[in-house]
Amino acid sequence: MPSSRSGHPARPEAPAGNTGFTLIELLVALVISGLLATAILRLVVAESRFIATQGARQEVLQNARGALETLGGELRAISSAGLLEARDSTVRFLYPRVWGVLCTDAPAGASELVLAVPWLGSDAAYGVSSGGALASNAGVAVQSDAAGWRTARATEAMLGPPGAACLEGGASGAELRQLRIRGLSAPIAAARGDLAYVYEELKYDLGISSGIPGLWLRRSVGMSGGALSQQPLAGPVMKGGGLRFRYRLANGAEKQSLSASELAEVVGIGARLTVQSQARSGGAPQGRSDSIYILIRN
Repeated sequence: MPSSRSGHPARPEAPAGNTGFTLIELLVALVISGLLATAILRLVVAESRFIATQGARQEVLQNARGALETLGGELRAISSAGLLEARDSTVRFLYPRVWGVLCTDAPAGASELVLAVPWLGSDAAYGVSSGGALASNAGVAVQSDAAGWRTARATEAMLGPPGAACLEGGASGAELRQLRIRGLSAPIAAARGDLAYVYEELKYDLGISSGIPGLWLRRSVGMSGGALSQQPLAGPVMKGGGLRFRYRLANGAEKQSLSASELAEVVGIGARLTVQSQARSGGAPQGRSDSIYILIRN
């Protein structure tokens, strides 16, 4: 064995091209790799949480805004006499499907009303089925100078070309239809030229629905068992004030619940809806509020 000048055995030299890492170098590399992996993992988790939170917020925003746009669009169409019930979390009203005027006089006890209405493109747009039946929550409202607004449920409506009485004044038959309303629940005496509309009774409230957890904003869809059938529209709604209506009266007062005598005095309706996401972020649902204010036509 070769020896060094000091007399000790010489240290063998590593063969050329066979160098490697020392143990310390490997440990340092493992620590750096672990730190980098931890940082990347935290970044991915944070990004996932951010995406989940944004998705949940977007869900509730679209949920609340879509429901309020539907409610607002229907409330904008009602007349002051079309409001039937006004509570802090319930509103019930007559939603006009189509406006028109009476073509002929309707004496007391008349079995039908004949209206001239604009052509809407299909029978279904008037709420009339192919067989001429009206929805179970439909009816007609007529305004006269002597008696004001009067309403009655109706069961049948026949849509057809306008008769001669409906075409006076230069109206075009291509723009108008004649709508015969029959099966009135109460007689309505009306005069030719009186304003009228075919309505659908609607109700928005807060409640539970079978098979769906939580409270929901509900909208009526037809009738069942003689009562309006409430179906979920948006939610789940936050408990404790998740849905709030407020009503402005002609005298400037604002109330959250009205008596029957105050309904005709309403000039504006405000609604605030707070819903929570079904998707969860960080174990908790996201909540979001939206509101609208609607002026009521006189």
